[in-house]
Amino acid sequence: MEAATSRVASTPASTGLAALDAARHTVLREAARLRAFLNQGADAAALLPPMLGRDGPRRYFLAFETNAEARGTGGLVGAFGILKADGGRVSVARLSANTGMAASAKPVVDLGQGFVSRYGRGATTTLSVSNLSPHFPYAAATWTGLWRRQTGQELDGAIATDPVGLSYILGAIGPVKLPGGETVTAGNVVDLTEREAYARYPDPVERKKYLIRIAGAVSEALTGALDRPTRLLPAFSGIVSERRLRVWSRVEDEERRLAATPLGGVLPERRGPYAGLVVNNSAGTKLDYYLDRSLTYELGPCRPDGMRSSRVRIRLTNDAPHGRLPTYVTDRLDDPEHPHAPGSNLLWVSLYAGVGAKATAVRLDGRPISYYAETERSHPVYSKVLEFAPGQSRTLEFDLLEPYSAAAPVVPVQPLVRPQRTRVTADSRGCSS
Repeated sequence: MEAATSRVASTPASTGLAALDAARHTVLREAARLRAFLNQGADAAALLPPMLGRDGPRRYFLAFETNAEARGTGGLVGAFGILKADGGRVSVARLSANTGMAASAKPVVDLGQGFVSRYGRGATTTLSVSNLSPHFPYAAATWTGLWRRQTGQELDGAIATDPVGLSYILGAIGPVKLPGGETVTAGNVVDLTEREAYARYPDPVERKKYLIRIAGAVSEALTGALDRPTRLLPAFSGIVSERRLRVWSRVEDEERRLAATPLGGVLPERRGPYAGLVVNNSAGTKLDYYLDRSLTYELGPCRPDGMRSSRVRIRLTNDAPHGRLPTYVTDRLDDPEHPHAPGSNLLWVSLYAGVGAKATAVRLDGRPISYYAETERSHPVYSKVLEFAPGQSRTLEFDLLEPYSAAAPVVPVQPLVRPQRTRVTADSRGCSS
């Protein structure tokens, strides 16, 4: 495969024949995907035995994220537990709501001054804002640090998933029953946990207990199904490809392998075309259940100096229904002293551009705006905090100047409730292979 791919890559990127150029691009893209799949399979074969306790017991922080309140890795940590693995046998213990993790008076991990400047000191002291960055190892190190500070126990790593991920698991293992007889299925678990629970339980304590019961029932059923792992393969394929399962290991060699796969949830520092949309809920609402997203990445022709002009267009819609939501879902914790329309939302919207790229203009709904320009793991990051009325759509456009690379464009999708619509186009005129 490598030899064939190299021969295709050595051909001109631009021949003047659109169909031929498109075919070349497709072959290289699919070859890269196949290579990644094969490499990931080899990594999984090497990782699973030790991480499942072949050489002794392992213990992992298990985070259940709530995408109704967006965070960089997906959603607010609504519940957590400790996953134990010993000799291939897996169990989940000590399930708790997020209120079971106290904030730390001091940072539990040092992620550098750049991290503190962008996310604040609380991101390494407080569970609710511990995963603002899309780089999963940052969140994982903070979670295990908070657990160590609270219990004195050192964990071997961290794992995160979300209700959509749980729906895939239930699709493979079948429905589960809660105490009292309610059935949780692949078709209703997302709605139950991210919408219905808020309407059914006005008391947050009772709602959190309900969510813990669901997490516990699914976890128990999943660990019981691991004796027949082949039935879970289709589910895990979807979970991993959508970044709804992320894993971090304290063991250096294991983490190196994980970081090279989607499981690692890494913000890569390598060069190449890149456009990553990340939203963080800044209002304290649970309205991101209704968030629609689309992203268009248009790579322009190359210039003689090796740069190319590109454009990223992001459209966000707050599709929350008018006047029919619980106050816990719509309350504006960012500004409780002032009135806001029920269903309004505030989002911190960030575009992670490719390494070496530079924004030349940013527009909101067609008008030039000011914006924040920062850097994270070598990526320029351009951000704006945006207010959304119920039903309102807003469009951000970023004009970029970025270095040409023959690498395939990378457009990671933040795992939220509704899928992101993504379109990538490339004008290869003037670009050399």
